[in-house]
Amino acid sequence: MTTDATPPSAAPVSVGFDAAEAQPADAPKPVREIPPWAVVGVVVACLAGAAWFVWANWLRSGPAERIVILDRGPDDGVKQLMGGRYEVRSGNAALTVSKKGDNDADMDFRWVKQEYLTPEQIKMLTIVLRLSREQAMADELGVTPEQTERLKANRAKAKVELTEADRSRLKELFLAYDAQKDKDTKRKAETRLIKGLDAVAATLEGPAKQIAADRTVDAKSILTEEQIQRWDAMGK
Repeated sequence: MTTDATPPSAAPVSVGFDAAEAQPADAPKPVREIPPWAVVGVVVACLAGAAWFVWANWLRSGPAERIVILDRGPDDGVKQLMGGRYEVRSGNAALTVSKKGDNDADMDFRWVKQEYLTPEQIKMLTIVLRLSREQAMADELGVTPEQTERLKANRAKAKVELTEADRSRLKELFLAYDAQKDKDTKRKAETRLIKGLDAVAATLEGPAKQIAADRTVDAKSILTEEQIQRWDAMGK
């Protein structure tokens, strides 16, 4: 039996976690839940953004600052070709202007592209154009002199004739444009000329379609079926 005092047991040293609760380093961490107030905030922000978009694009009155309205197409305008000769463009319409002094000018209208033609009309009117101009091609297809004269008469109908009223109006607009020296005033006069040409073109498109249809029927009556088939075989 010893009289030595029994040493008190050492108190456990806290390391912040009990040994039994220690987690391995690769253990998954618990997922934090999103507070309800944060969810409400996101919903409110989305609704506010949607409401602003609807208002800005459909409900707002007054002019929109970022909307730009162009007064002409990218190819529209007046271009000087040479000397006193100019070309005015407005969409698919073109006007060749030849000045005759300061107060007069000749006007020739044409379509830039034959966009109003059907594939059949394009084919037949191309045949008319080629055979009326190229004698070697006409000889290859066996076109007679009588057929050639009829083809030339058909081709002559392709020219678009302006009415006297339209010709006078376009001449007036062009001379007004040509007389302007100030840059801003000249551009405004050019815009009026472009719009005037566009208005004339709108009245001519319907008759042009009918003329093309009539010329196609006429071309088929001039040429034989064999000649048209030989044209197709030539791949012209």
